[in-house]
Amino acid sequence: MRTEHHTENGRPRGGFTLIEMLVVITIVAILAALTVTAIYATANSDRIRGAARQMQSAMQGAVAKAARYKKPVGVRLIVDDEDPTTVSEMIYIEQLDDFQNGTIVFEKNAGTDPYFRYINLTAGTPSWTDLRDQGRLPDVTRIKIIESTGNEQIYIVNTTETGTGGANEGQLQMISSVNFGDADVIIPDAGGNTALSDPIGPDATGNARYKLEVGYGPLANQCPL
Repeated sequence: MRTEHHTENGRPRGGFTLIEMLVVITIVAILAALTVTAIYATANSDRIRGAARQMQSAMQGAVAKAARYKKPVGVRLIVDDEDPTTVSEMIYIEQLDDFQNGTIVFEKNAGTDPYFRYINLTAGTPSWTDLRDQGRLPDVTRIKIIESTGNEQIYIVNTTETGTGGANEGQLQMISSVNFGDADVIIPDAGGNTALSDPIGPDATGNARYKLEVGYGPLANQCPL
């Protein structure tokens, strides 16, 4: 209800009730909130579109580099140290060259287990543990044993125990539906390797006779995007 106040000369002076003022204030507050929300949504949408364009550009760059270098190339997202929900940088990564240093030996569990369960690196650096600490060993990977004919025998290995401080931290654990025992021939060649129990090292000419597939690492001579 609107009230009228009179000036000294008797003329009416318009005014508003408290309820009317509260209604007006409420409407203004709602409009302000809607405006702020719309501005924030627009800004957030712009950031999303910008990030999408950056990601698309990075992916296209990875495809171009893969074609150039003739090897798989990907993009790794680097999480911000202070905000784990935010990606602060991106960097190109590549499939690293197979690890093939030193000599490996297939080993059994202690006791009466007749089958080989682990692969140990007896000579060569870095060790399996070092590779794991460097982030170069995926949880599951493949190790290829090279025969004298050039053919490769492939074994799947688990590396999750490697470098953990457990009893088998310096070994790779074999994963296979087949149990391999002493009679399983692996490298029939003039070097005398005729069974899994024989050490597998470089051949007479120094060429490696095994290859361990490692993970991805930063592409050489590349800076974060």
